[in-house]
Amino acid sequence: MKNTFLPALFAATALLAGCGDSTNEANNPPMPQAPVAKKIATEITTHGDTRIDNYFWMRLSDAQKEAETPDAQT
Repeated sequence: MKNTFLPALFAATALLAGCGDSTNEANNPPMPQAPVAKKIATEITTHGDTRIDNYFWMRLSDAQKEAETPDAQT
């Protein structure tokens, strides 16, 4: 019995590999770059364990969390 599944699978893969390469670029502009947050190393010690949190500066303060009206950062 001849196995026809693998040749059909390879043919379908070859067809799909060519989809969306150059024909779709003319219709869709390139995606914008994602913003990159700056890293400011902050050392945090909790229960005797010390770790570095590079994004600690992004956290909201308690005053911002409890404010009735949000400020520009929230």
